[in-house]
Amino acid sequence: MRALLAVFIIVVALALFAASLAPRLVYGYAKSFAESPKGQQTASTGMGKTIKVDGHFAPLQVNGWKIDTDSFTSTGWPGEAIGALNATGIEAEFDPDAVWKGAWRINYVNIAQATIKLVPPNDALKRPPEPKKPRPWYLFFLPTRVECGPIVCPDAQLLYYFQGREARIRDAHVQADLIGKDLKYTATSGVLEMPYLPPLRIERLEMLVTRPVITVYTAKLAGLDPADPARVLLSGSIGMRENKSIEAQGEIVEVPIEQILPEDLRSVVHGRATGKLTWKRDSTGQQLDSDGQFSLDGARLDDLSVFKQLVLLHGNADLANLALDAAACEFHVHGGHAVLTLRASAAAKLALEGTVDYEIASRRATVDLAITNLPLKTWLPDEFKPGAAGLAQARLQWQGQLRTIRDSSGHVTLSLDGGTVRTPGILRRLLAARKIHAPDDIQFRTARMDVAYQDETFTLQRGDFDLPGILAAQMNGTLQNGSQLNATVDWQGLTVEDWLPRNLADEFSGAVQGAAKMEVSRWKFGNGSYAGHIHLVDGRLSYTPFQSLLARFLNDRGLLELALDRAAFDFAWSGQRLDVSALDLRAGDRFGIRGYFTVKPDRALSGTLWIGTKPEYIRKMAGLGDDVFFPGHDGLRWARVDVSGTVKKPQQDLASQVIGQLGRHPGAVFALGFKGISWYVGNWFGAQKDWQRPPDVTVGGSTP
Repeated sequence: MRALLAVFIIVVALALFAASLAPRLVYGYAKSFAESPKGQQTASTGMGKTIKVDGHFAPLQVNGWKIDTDSFTSTGWPGEAIGALNATGIEAEFDPDAVWKGAWRINYVNIAQATIKLVPPNDALKRPPEPKKPRPWYLFFLPTRVECGPIVCPDAQLLYYFQGREARIRDAHVQADLIGKDLKYTATSGVLEMPYLPPLRIERLEMLVTRPVITVYTAKLAGLDPADPARVLLSGSIGMRENKSIEAQGEIVEVPIEQILPEDLRSVVHGRATGKLTWKRDSTGQQLDSDGQFSLDGARLDDLSVFKQLVLLHGNADLANLALDAAACEFHVHGGHAVLTLRASAAAKLALEGTVDYEIASRRATVDLAITNLPLKTWLPDEFKPGAAGLAQARLQWQGQLRTIRDSSGHVTLSLDGGTVRTPGILRRLLAARKIHAPDDIQFRTARMDVAYQDETFTLQRGDFDLPGILAAQMNGTLQNGSQLNATVDWQGLTVEDWLPRNLADEFSGAVQGAAKMEVSRWKFGNGSYAGHIHLVDGRLSYTPFQSLLARFLNDRGLLELALDRAAFDFAWSGQRLDVSALDLRAGDRFGIRGYFTVKPDRALSGTLWIGTKPEYIRKMAGLGDDVFFPGHDGLRWARVDVSGTVKKPQQDLASQVIGQLGRHPGAVFALGFKGISWYVGNWFGAQKDWQRPPDVTVGGSTP
């Protein structure tokens, strides 16, 4: 707009000078010249040189001391700051009396509509400057001082670049006031659209434009909708030409945070920010420093890759998005890094505190967060949620992209100490079908996991679990490509009698220990493969029906309660096939089992077992066992038994081997027959009860 002044001065200069000598004759000539194509061209050329554009005025009209034209259109010179200036409805009034006071004065300039496009200047593309001509002799009689009243445009558009991105002011009512050789602009309406801010309504904008710097005294902005609470108050300075410095400070109230954040974070963090900030850029435009602090209302975290992986792991949709009740952030931008210190909480979900270091160029982040108050009821898979109680604690360290897990790495430490979860219903039903009791709830005295992530693979580096009354376990494993699971678990202290029905718990006791490996693809556990080793500590068999029968037959009450010295086996399960090997069961010098067997997918049984017993028991078989049981190196005699049939109807050939000896020992029929008769008669007198578990005796002495 400052350049418009020069145009009007050029157009009327000759008319003013001539009018002072011969008003009517010369004024008419000057008016005709100004309104002629030659005058139009002169005005266009003068305007273009002043603001360094190739421009064109519409025909000029002179009425007294008023000059108006319909339009001015232009294209900026290569490399210059003005890319284009287009205006319509231009009108100005000259004050001839000011000439005699030593000044060129224009009382006002009105412009109906103006659009100015500013582009980054490029000295390499600029035209060479024209040689400066000496001032004509006759201009020494004319004023050199320029004065101007307000320049007003009710519909101004300014297009420009900020931080390398397009920005604009539109629909603005602008008034420019000449202060010395510079213009102060005041906008009282319009819309500001620029990077790092949402579109905002201009309530008041005051700035002074000089050759070296633009000084923004105040920029008072508000949300476009009158009901929108967003408010922004800014002030600062912007260097011009080779000085690319920016120094600004501001306050924001309930401004949508998405616009302030780097582009990759906008879909992740939502809410309205209130706080203060500073923005500094050095004169080279390379070094950016910014500091600030703000709080967030209505904050929400969406689409974080680490949370998306948790959702995929156990189908818990509660983790996809996090609505925060309170959130505050302090940030510092320096050297291409934005470092954020975060504090946030979400009712019934979490509280977190930590830092995020975001590298602007690579769009990679380093996250270090301490996460507390994690309710198990929220963060566990749906199957565990009913009955879940307690709070977990976690530490998250993450490096990589925030919206994709590729090329990322991280580490999570999780503690569930003191928590309680409901035993999954599917596990309870599975165990109940096998008459195995499962507790309704699982309590964690200790439950801690260290999980690392690298190259699209989750690695459970260490998992420690202490479940009182159930077991203690240690785990590790990997999860690749979101579905390929490989894990190893070692456990101790699984008390058998706590899981069996009461009648079976009285017969079988001990603590199971073991180790197992699993390989599962696409979360199809039924088609996975499992292998490991299981052994029983302090195992004991008491008064099982088989023991009662055997003890009575061999007349050895020591068989009624057998302490198991060894009870172990290896197993492998894959494709509905179970292989049990290295079976080793030993009860002192009385009894033993060794061997292997297989359960095929059709539930068919096959395998070979070695049954061992002490020689004294063989002698009580009336010779039928002499050629079936063979001496071993451990003091027992062993018989080979082939297993067949199905799981529901197992078969073995030990009985047929023993009966097959009747041809060689026919007298055994009588010996065994007499024993059977004696049992039958003895049962009339209650002899059978003598070989069964004694009833429990209450305090009063009565039996239950």
